[in-house]
Amino acid sequence: MEQDESQSAQLNEIKTRIRAGIPITHILNIKVSKEPNNAIGNQIQRQFFTLLNQVPQTRTVALPNFTGNIQITWETPGNIQTSAYYYTQIPFGTITDRVVALHTKQVFSNIIYSIKQTSVGQAIRDMEGYNGQWGISFFISKPLTYEMPLRDDFFTDIFS
Repeated sequence: MEQDESQSAQLNEIKTRIRAGIPITHILNIKVSKEPNNAIGNQIQRQFFTLLNQVPQTRTVALPNFTGNIQITWETPGNIQTSAYYYTQIPFGTITDRVVALHTKQVFSNIIYSIKQTSVGQAIRDMEGYNGQWGISFFISKPLTYEMPLRDDFFTDIFS
């Protein structure tokens, strides 16, 4: 997928790192939801950056076929404090995508709790007419190993 200048600079930086051979295995997109305004949303993202960016996070993840202590470190390109994009490098085959998602959900739950205890959280609670019920939605994806546009004739050539 080619990106033009109107798309995210952080995603372009992640793409550049992948092309340079950095083994990025997962890309995380974070969205502050139900924030009262953009300024508060940016404050929440800055708090998230402080508690998440380049901070090794260890959690116990339990699934029917797996239980273990997992450490994941998320990083945002360019250290932009209001970035919505982070990435990580997990050695191939060590844990599943489901483990990554559950681990991240646990980390976010703790970070949200921590933010709600700060002055930012207090300021949100004190806003008149706002119930303070903000949250975080996130999406984890995997980069393609190869950049190859798919065309109809591509499949025809392969399966002919």
